[in-house]
Amino acid sequence: MRLKDIMKDKPRISKEVKELRAELKDIEKRIKALSETDKEFVLRDYVKKEPKKRQPTEWELFMEKHGIRAVCDKCGCVQTYMHALENGKPRRRCVDCGHTFNPFVGTIAQGSHLPLNVQIALVYYTINNFSLTDIQQNLRTDYGIELTQGSIISNRHKILAAIEHRFAMPKLSGVIKVDECCFRECQKGAKTLINTVPTAVAERIARTKEKKVPSQLGTFGNEFVCVVTAIDNKGHIAAVVTGLSRISALDFESYFGDYLGDISFLCSDGFSAYHKYCEEHAIPHYIKPSTMDKEIRKEEREWEETHNGDKISKEDIKKSKYENQELDRIENYGRLTQAEFEELKSRKRLTLDDIDAFHRQLKRHINKNMTGVSAVYLHLYISLYVFKHNWKIDHKTPLTSYADAEMLYAELIGANGRFIQSADWKNRDILAMRRTPTQHITRLNTFTEKARELSKERGFVFDGNNKLTHFNKRVYFRTATLTQLRAICKEYKVKDYTTIKSKEELAKRICALPEVNEIFVRLIMADDVNAPHTDRIVELLREEGQSNQFR
Repeated sequence: MRLKDIMKDKPRISKEVKELRAELKDIEKRIKALSETDKEFVLRDYVKKEPKKRQPTEWELFMEKHGIRAVCDKCGCVQTYMHALENGKPRRRCVDCGHTFNPFVGTIAQGSHLPLNVQIALVYYTINNFSLTDIQQNLRTDYGIELTQGSIISNRHKILAAIEHRFAMPKLSGVIKVDECCFRECQKGAKTLINTVPTAVAERIARTKEKKVPSQLGTFGNEFVCVVTAIDNKGHIAAVVTGLSRISALDFESYFGDYLGDISFLCSDGFSAYHKYCEEHAIPHYIKPSTMDKEIRKEEREWEETHNGDKISKEDIKKSKYENQELDRIENYGRLTQAEFEELKSRKRLTLDDIDAFHRQLKRHINKNMTGVSAVYLHLYISLYVFKHNWKIDHKTPLTSYADAEMLYAELIGANGRFIQSADWKNRDILAMRRTPTQHITRLNTFTEKARELSKERGFVFDGNNKLTHFNKRVYFRTATLTQLRAICKEYKVKDYTTIKSKEELAKRICALPEVNEIFVRLIMADDVNAPHTDRIVELLREEGQSNQFR
């Protein structure tokens, strides 16, 4: 088009430009009147969008926070990069070999579809001994997640197994105290109860609060789980579940060989397993017999009876018994005088008091706080209890907060905590635990029968399950010695007791005393044969309401 023609069309072009400008202004006004969503829809083809950066997942942030590095499980290379997401967890690719892997394989996070915060919460509930009902309620309220009690137990056992695998028992040294405690064999959660005592009956009777079944063979038999505990003077503890019934010297070394370092003194009771271990390894051995306190009380009573009520101190009794090594003593250390022995015992703190205190705490935790634990999982709960105890000793603070639970979970994840499948704990059998040989059970059964016969002669009546049903106090008092009965009459000021020579009459006078139940229980507690029935006797006295002391 020539310039002359353009100049002729100038008015028309100017008019069209003005119309376009007006139209653009109208479009601009309409766009400004739109919402942000509508603006993005209208302008989507005209605005150049910046590519969005991928936000790291909660698992990646958790790994970065706690310094957990993803290591290739094929070549061991630490140079990896993000490949994909798998159930919310990052799947990495190795730079060297190109292998893709899940960094949480072999940990307690493997196979779990629960969010990270829920898994940390489960660790928190586990270390604080929450009940299954409380855990269900908290998960429902705080996280909106419904889990069955079976799922909670499965996760709890995975956590406990990982803690047991990751945090080994400490190696003890110096002065070490060792002793065993027993827990009644429990099959909590089992559909069928197995009889652990070798009898013709394959299924045992269930034990409940209303239906208590006494043991047939006592703590030496297969009805109790043995837990051996060792503690040093720093307070560190190692505890091992050795199986049903007591252990032997060979078992003690095989179970505790890795936890005993440089031992200066080993303190224990008179159990032969500890004596043989000290003999084989030439370790000075402090022995405090379990009957020592009872022997001292017996000597005090006999002294009062033969010396017209005069008392004798415990120190004098120990001096008189020390020469014959009848009470506590030290073996494999040379001959010491009684004064040297007492000084050494005080300086080295040779005692069993702290391990006895720990056993009381452990039994209260397992039997009361946990309301009993199945025997096949007892080692997991004891490992957790010991781990928390040692943690408190090392860090001077208990392991209880949510931050502690997060730190512990990171440690289990970063250190490849052992992962167990549900079948690993569902298929456990109590008969797979170490048990007492049948020959020993036969001897133990013979001794038990003799003890039962002796109890019957003393006025105790048992049912077919060896449960005490009732007793005759007067018959029991008649089986005591004349000296014991006169000492009781003297203590409670029975008139004219010195002129009575018949035990029947003295027993009748004692049964008429208002404190007869107190006297009866005191004698039972000092009785080797009937002492195991003390709780049942007190229970029967409460039921009868015969004394205010037992109501």
